[in-house]
Amino acid sequence: MIDLAAAFATRTQTYLAAFRRIQSLGYRRIGILLSRNDDVSATSQHTSACFQTVFGSSPIPELLQTNVTTYQDGYRVAGDYLSRNLQPEMIFTNGDDVAAGVAQRYQEAKQPVPPLMGQENQLSSRLLNIPTIDHHFERVGRLAFGLAESQQVQRIAVDSQLISRGWFE
Repeated sequence: MIDLAAAFATRTQTYLAAFRRIQSLGYRRIGILLSRNDDVSATSQHTSACFQTVFGSSPIPELLQTNVTTYQDGYRVAGDYLSRNLQPEMIFTNGDDVAAGVAQRYQEAKQPVPPLMGQENQLSSRLLNIPTIDHHFERVGRLAFGLAESQQVQRIAVDSQLISRGWFE
């Protein structure tokens, strides 16, 4: 095995805390939007595993959407949910801008926007007043660059942070 330097965000405790809070608020039909499917993404596998740990089952297949990375993708998925009358009780997204696209589509359809959770603590989550998970990627990037410059073989973990706002407080 080759020792490699790495800076990375830890996610387990934050995902578990988020899903426990979502569950405690009574939500069961959760839309989950991910960038890639479980076959190719450790992050997607991790998200699904944390969901299963808390809810005791896998995410609902028709509410689990992959290939979602942008505002436009969130908008598209929300349109799909609406056209198929899937009615998720809340939507856990892989990005704040994705959540903004979801919100926009529901608003344009004159439908109530389900509670949303984003990730990355972007401006869009602040403007929408939605909870988010901050993986502190800017800090992770600085640390990774520092490791590359120093040529140290070290693994540095940065804890993700659950940020409560709006409906989640």
